[in-house]
Amino acid sequence: MQLWYPREERGLAQGVSHSASRLGGAIAPPLVVAIMIHFGWREVFYICGGIGLLWSILWYFSYRNLPEGHAWASRAEIEYIRGTDEKGNVKQIDIRRNRLCLGGFCSGLQICGQSCSATLPMGIVCGSF
Repeated sequence: MQLWYPREERGLAQGVSHSASRLGGAIAPPLVVAIMIHFGWREVFYICGGIGLLWSILWYFSYRNLPEGHAWASRAEIEYIRGTDEKGNVKQIDIRRNRLCLGGFCSGLQICGQSCSATLPMGIVCGSF
């Protein structure tokens, strides 16, 4: 996701991806049972295998590891994904105003504080400090 989505859109893309995988897991069992009831258990394997094969072929011809290698990605779109301007300079963000950076910093402080408050007294009591 990091290679295909700009920094501002990665959370939404990852959320949609995870939600779609859970939705597929919820929809597939009733569909498989319906196929099994109407056509038999062997046809479940043929139909699911056929869908998987078609999906694999589509994925093979459309997927590229980097947007620069994809024929449908324009130069402007690649600059937007990479966070660069027309000169190729990386756009800087102010981490002091970025809520994600602030949240990560506070989370790190909390973990460090919990670790120190739990292990420091134990080390003193056990004499291994």
